Amino acid sequence: MNATLTDNGKPRERKQLSDQIDRLDSILDGLADALNEAVADAAREGARVAVKEAIFEVLTNPELRALVARPVEAGPGAPIAPKPMLLARLKARFAQLRERAHAAARMARPAAAPPLRLAWRIRKVLAIGVAAGSLTAVASYTAPHTLSAIVSSVGGMIAAVALQAGLWVRAVGRKLGML
Repeated sequence: MNATLTDNGKPRERKQLSDQIDRLDSILDGLADALNEAVADAAREGARVAVKEAIFEVLTNPELRALVARPVEAGPGAPIAPKPMLLARLKARFAQLRERAHAAARMARPAAAPPLRLAWRIRKVLAIGVAAGSLTAVASYTAPHTLSAIVSSVGGMIAAVALQAGLWVRAVGRKLGML
């Protein structure tokens, strides 16, 4: 709210505190924006000058150039051996890893031989089991809920019967001296 006063008969508005605070706030906002821009410009310019001076110093100072230059171990005119390509380094690293894996397998072979022989003998049974289990899983996943429950219960029953039959066959084979 502005009150009017008179100066020598001329009306004059009286400045209110809220108007002055608003004006001060807008001045501070302007200063903040200008300060951010000024700091960014100064930092950009300072970095540019520092990089320029550093490059100039490296290029013109013989001591720094001598430190940066790589000494040539071979005689003058001898070609410098190129650094191996990434693919060659990867091949060498994989060859080294493969040799380590082979060495570890040779060390572990005596302990792992009996379980591996057993797995090799029953590989066909294991392959059929994995295939049947995978096929059952896909069928159960795509089938309706009721059919899926029936298939899983029948599958569980067959697995239990097969396990029990296998145990019985093994026990009979041991009693008869076949196993």
